[in-house]
Amino acid sequence: MNSRKTGAFISECRKAKGMTQQELADALGVTNKAVSKWETGGGMPDISLLIPLCEVLGVTVEELMDGKKSEQKVTKKSRIADLKRKKYSLTKKQVLSILCLVLSALGVLMQILYEAVGKRYRLEYMAGWMWYAVNGICLILVIIAVWNLLAEKNKIRYRMTLILLLLCVVNLGAGFLKNENIRDVISISPGFHNIAVMRQNLENGSVVTYRPGILWFVRESNPLPYTADEKLKIQWLEQDVCAITYTSPDDNEVHQYVMTYGVRGNGITSPPVYQVLDGAWVQKDETTVSWALETDVDGVHLRKGNKEYLYGYDDCVQFGTLAMALCHNGLPQWTVSLNKDCIMNNENQGHDFITEGTISLCKVSMAKTAPIILEGGIPEETYEIKPSPTGEEQGKLLVDEMKRMVNSLGEMETLEDSASYLKIVTDSTNPFDIGRMAAEQEDKVRSVNGIDVGVQITSMQLLAGDIYDFLLEVNVTENFSNPENSEEESEADLSRKYRIMKCDDGYLAAPVAIRVDGTYGLEAPAMEQKLETANDSAYYYFVAGQR
Repeated sequence: MNSRKTGAFISECRKAKGMTQQELADALGVTNKAVSKWETGGGMPDISLLIPLCEVLGVTVEELMDGKKSEQKVTKKSRIADLKRKKYSLTKKQVLSILCLVLSALGVLMQILYEAVGKRYRLEYMAGWMWYAVNGICLILVIIAVWNLLAEKNKIRYRMTLILLLLCVVNLGAGFLKNENIRDVISISPGFHNIAVMRQNLENGSVVTYRPGILWFVRESNPLPYTADEKLKIQWLEQDVCAITYTSPDDNEVHQYVMTYGVRGNGITSPPVYQVLDGAWVQKDETTVSWALETDVDGVHLRKGNKEYLYGYDDCVQFGTLAMALCHNGLPQWTVSLNKDCIMNNENQGHDFITEGTISLCKVSMAKTAPIILEGGIPEETYEIKPSPTGEEQGKLLVDEMKRMVNSLGEMETLEDSASYLKIVTDSTNPFDIGRMAAEQEDKVRSVNGIDVGVQITSMQLLAGDIYDFLLEVNVTENFSNPENSEEESEADLSRKYRIMKCDDGYLAAPVAIRVDGTYGLEAPAMEQKLETANDSAYYYFVAGQR
């Protein structure tokens, strides 16, 4: 036995196995110095280690003693063992490369689905550059995989890497050129609960808002009603209420659009904001009260000290179910939003009212403004609340205003439907037909952005008066749905009342609030006049939400 030849053979076999001297020593339970001594011919392994050493190296004892492998043994045993070892073992670089290829394939699949299916459902990336960013990430992942997997084939590796880098440059350039006239505006709410996404065309000033979709995709919602200067003021009044204030070159005036993302009370059936603000809402500190807001039959009263501003309900522009703008001559002056702590009470024939919580009042301005928090239920000793008119007094005010409008020919001719008054053009003298028209017209006026409603009138009753001046109760079942979100569905049974007066070319109808005595000046009918229509398709109608 030649110790040097055997030592060189041990070293050759160890390296063929990809093992270090320390790893071989650990496998045999000896020191690496002992292994080094064997390989340099300074000693031979103990006889008790010969068989374990041969098993580790994949050789026979005879081959170890001879210091060389038998050609037949190599092909049958050692080579098969090596092939199996290579087949089932992966290096860290190989694992990384496979992971990169899988992620890249998923990115490509997402792009294909977006182009083939996403656009059909009006889905877009949250920002225009994201489409190109996904392409770039996929290319970089493939470059990493190629660089690792083709480490022994440098020419192919360099060529493929160069091609992929060129594709990255082309993709990056296309991204810059395609979106040069479109500005993405993204704002995240405090606490990261919601995100407001807008896209502004810098050439014509148009701005389109987007609603959250799936993952980082959004769905087109509504355009701003006016074109906008490049500067947009974005202010979150609450975690789910975002006010967008801008100056329009159309009229050089300040306008506002409010994006809402949540609900209060029983969901999408929430009535207009001014309808749930019952009583007085005031701002107070330890000693004084600065601002106060109160609603009554005349509209929304805003007070500060001796100054008072009145906004009729026609001046209240609703945004979703959480906010409204108080306007003067068609221009927004104040924004009112319901805060998260608002608690609704669904009493009084299904109408919601805030029983606890706060609201935000914010000045509409391009300058920096801070929301004013108003509290409800303020004691009389803290704030002198103007006594609210009784139901009869409010009824009289309503009737007087309707008579004035009916007798004013010019006003009736130019009257447009609003939340307060509806013009019914018809030759019918059937109060129930007129009531159906009034209910449908009111729902069209109050349609909520993106929410469709199907209404079945279940019954109607003439409570007082005659065909020239009467009070009609209309009971309905409303089914609300969002075509873009099948989970956003709701049903509600509601009761409405309309005071209706005859005019020259039809009727003037006014929705009667709960606290208002709609029978003022009328007598009850001699006999009950009621119509059951729950199963009558003629008394069903559908109102599509504004989009």
